[in-house]
This record gives sequence, structure tokens and C-alpha cells, in this order.
Amino acid sequence: MQHLVYNISALPELTEWLNALPADVKNKRILAGVYSSLSEEKWFTDVRAEINRYLPTATVTGGNCPATIDTSVNEQNHTQISLMIFDSSWVQGYSIPAEQSGHKSYESGENLADRLLNEAPLRPSGVMLLFSPTMLDVSDFYAGLYAHMEGIPVFGAGVGGHPDIHKVIMMLDKNILTSGFIAIAFYGKSLRLESTHHLGWIPFGEVMTITLAQDNVVDSINHRSAAQLYNHFIGFDNDDFFSHAMEFPFIVRRNGINIARVPFAVTDQQQMTFVADIRRGDQVQFAYGDINSIMENLDFFNADMKRFQPEAVLTFSCVSRLSFLNGNPNLEVSPYLNQSNAGGFFSYGEIDSSSGQDNVLNATIVSIAFSETPASTELSSDMSEDLTPPVTSSRDLARLKRLMYFISRVTEDLQKANRELRNISQKDALTGIYNRRALTTKLKQELSYAREGGLPISVIMIDLDHFKYVNDDHGHLVGDRVITASALIIASCIRPGDFLARFGGEEFMLILPATNAQDAAEVAERIRKTLESQTRTMDIPSVTCSLGVACDPRGESSSDELIHRSDQALYQAKSNGRNQVFTAPQEV
Repeated sequence: MQHLVYNISALPELTEWLNALPADVKNKRILAGVYSSLSEEKWFTDVRAEINRYLPTATVTGGNCPATIDTSVNEQNHTQISLMIFDSSWVQGYSIPAEQSGHKSYESGENLADRLLNEAPLRPSGVMLLFSPTMLDVSDFYAGLYAHMEGIPVFGAGVGGHPDIHKVIMMLDKNILTSGFIAIAFYGKSLRLESTHHLGWIPFGEVMTITLAQDNVVDSINHRSAAQLYNHFIGFDNDDFFSHAMEFPFIVRRNGINIARVPFAVTDQQQMTFVADIRRGDQVQFAYGDINSIMENLDFFNADMKRFQPEAVLTFSCVSRLSFLNGNPNLEVSPYLNQSNAGGFFSYGEIDSSSGQDNVLNATIVSIAFSETPASTELSSDMSEDLTPPVTSSRDLARLKRLMYFISRVTEDLQKANRELRNISQKDALTGIYNRRALTTKLKQELSYAREGGLPISVIMIDLDHFKYVNDDHGHLVGDRVITASALIIASCIRPGDFLARFGGEEFMLILPATNAQDAAEVAERIRKTLESQTRTMDIPSVTCSLGVACDPRGESSSDELIHRSDQALYQAKSNGRNQVFTAPQEV
């Protein structure tokens, strides 16, 4: 297998290079990649025609991009030609226009997986995806594809013009797409393929919640206008928003993995539009590029290459990394691209299934190693530790590294202090459960979710019966032990997602999201029985409790109204003889 990479700025340069290729290349199976910062359809058509004139059996694919990557970031030679020349392997291309995917992106991904797995005599060794990042639900399509690929590596990147990310040109042979997907499946009994990726953006500051979002558009964060909140912390110019926002994405933690989400536009309604999916309820933080993490990753990459021994490498690096490393872009990409005459481009969103996740990535560098020959154990053990020459960095970059280290230490200290302050302000000192202030905030938030989703929400007010006599007969220290034990018993009865707080004195309140009155009453009865039975066997005075249940079927009440109704229900339970549950009548 060979990988030939050449950069051109005019068609005669391509003709001269192709004409100089060895004669036997024409008889090989070839994947030709065309990646260009020119967003002109005619340019892609002319380049494809010239490649096929010399290499008539080559599969030609590619797209437009902010910049290409070779042994250096080259902005003068605006088009990169990548020829992957196989000895025994081959590729098969698929184009899926946006109108074919429509609103059934997940199903379209499933359909592609079915074709990839069943239309060839072999399982694919890997699949490369090129996609238009802003015009489709890329996340749904990729999720549908990933769900059926049975561990086969899937990798790729979003293409688009710069600065106009919406200007998309994708090519598969004679087909030109302005929106959709292109998939290239790699087949071969001897073909080895391995993908890897690295983020290098570090979360900092307050953990915030996406409170209203649909698809890639976010309306509010922490119930504040998304754009206004972003501007409050970062500041931006609407006319050049994307170029500034690229360097400060959000970090979302999903299934234990940090992924970035880059906003690229602000609407007239002060919504923020993102390059990939972001969901209501996602917990997000701002992030900054950490040059030290980026540098450390190069050591891991060198070790991976030493082990794998690639014959070809493709690299897709998010354009945000190019912006962040302004003036020093070769710092990160040259170690990747000194391997096996590698190539690639800067992208808008990346895909790499090696994490075991079906998430579209942002602000990430993805690298894919290919080889048709087995890795030599002897060669691997004899290779020097450093596969690439050391990268020299400027004095400005050294200063940036120190600044990043300083910021990371300060951020850690601030986050630790904020967590401690948050615990102090939100937790009840005696019981360790949430206090009334935290309850008020949480109830308003859950009512908002219920209102937006048309879901029920219930609350339970709990009062320990005749608690005054416990204090009078046994003293306040024993009374404190009873309250603490009661809090633990109640907490053992609730479900994941329920919210328990001490309301005051011997009163507790429980918030039950997405719960109707009947189910809430069952929870209340379970608490009543458990508290009565368990305190009888403990080294404290036994107690019972009365409970008042109130439900709003659609979240239309205010927090004060719902609390008042549960308090009235509690009063009725006490009036009826205590140690019982009473449910407030449903308001019409």
C-alpha cells in the first residue's frame, strides 16, 4: 500500500504530477481524495476529470474545507490530492443526498449500515464519512449507522467553506452534493485500520444546564437566554461570532466522556446554533484549549504509530484547533503528518467510533492509520522512542503553555471552593440533605420542565407527629438524632430523580418529577410505613409522620401554589388523626 499526497493551486500542476506517476499505478485500486479550500463546484469537477483521465478506475471523493494539512499547514497550495494506492484492498463509495435522508436520519443511517454489511463479500474494515455539518441531523444519522456496525471503525469529518460554513461541496466520482453524506467503505482481508482522537479542551467554571433546546439550537441555559449568557462570560461580535466561539466551546459529559460543542451562529431571537446536537438537560461547562494536554497527546500518538506501523495516515482536525494554535498550527499536526506521507484537512465536526460512543465530536483531532502488511514485532522493538523530530515552538507558545498551566490550577482551586460553598449554601447542616433554599430553586426548575413537556409533577409535605414531645421528654440532642434518622429513612424510600429537602424544623418536602397523584400517594404511604416500623427498632424514640400530597398534572402552578396545596393536604392528614396520607383534590 502507498499513500501519495500532493498539493496544487492550478490544474497544470496536477497534470504534471499525475503524468509522472509510475505506470503500474494505473492498474491498482485507488482512493483519490480531493480536499480544497476553494468552494467552487467547477474546480472539483475539473480535478476529478483530470484524475480519472490518468487513473480511470480510481474512486474519487472529497470536499471543501477551511484548510488542508500536509507536512505543514499550507494556505497557498489550496487543494490537496491524496492517493491511497492499494495492493489487494478496495473501496466502495455511497452518496446519500439530504433529500434522501429527509427527516428520517436515523433510519437512513441504519439503511447505509445494512448496505455496507451485505453488498460486499467481506465485512468492511472501516468506513469514512464526509458530511455537511449544519444542514442535517448528523447525530441521528451517525447513531443509526453506528448501532449496526458491530464494532467496525467509523470515522470522518464535516466539510464546508470558510468563513461560510453553509457553503458545502462534497464529491463522489461524478456526483456533487451540497448537503448530505458520502460514505467510503474500506474492504480487504489484509487491511488493518485503526482510528484515534484527542480533545485537549479543558472544562472550567460553573456546571450549567441546557434548559431549552431542540436539535442543534439552544434557547436557554440555566433559564437564561443562551446568547446573552455566552456573551456575559465570553463576549462576542455578532458579525464574526464563529471565529471567536471556536476557541471557547462548551464541554458536555455523556456516558463518562467529555465531548465539545461549538456554537457557530446567533439567531435574531438570541438562540445559539451548534455544529452538532446538544440536548435539553445536558450539563455543560465552558472550555479552553490546554496546550499542555495537546503536547502530551503527541507522545501517545507517537507510541501508537510505533506499535501500528502505518503505510498511510489520514487526519481530520477541527478548525477550532487551527484558530487556537494561530501562528503555531504545525505544533500539533506535523507529528501526525510526518507519518507515512500523511494528509488531511481542517473540519467542522468529527466522527470516531473508537470511543465506543455514537456522538459527533467537535474541537477534536481524529487520526486514522492504514496498512496492508502485518506490523513487525522486531521492527517495533527496534524503532527509536521518538518517531518524529522534536517540534520547536515559539517563545509565545512557551508563554501560552505556562499561562494554560496557571489557568488550570486556578480553575481547579476555584471549582473546589465553589463546590464547598455550594454544599454549605444548599445542604442542611444537621441532616446533610438539601435545605429549603435548594428546594425552592429545584421546584421552580422542575415546574418549568413539567410545563414545557406537559408532564405531571407532585410534591409531598412530611411532618413528624407530636415531635414537640420528643424534645420536651428527651431533650433537643435526642430530637436532633430523631430528625437525622428520619431523614435517612425517608431518603431510603425515594426513587432516582426525586428530590428530598428539609423544609424546616421537623418538616420535610419531597419533589417527584413526572409523577401523578396516585403514584405520589403510593410513595408517601411507603415512607409512612417505613418510618413507623424502622424507628421502633432504633435506639431513639419511635415516631410516626403525616403526609400531604399535591399534584399538578401539567406544571401550570407556581412553586408557592403547589407548596401551599401540599401544606393544606398535610393539615387535613393531621386533622384526620395523624400517621396517614392525604392527597389534595385535583384543581380544575
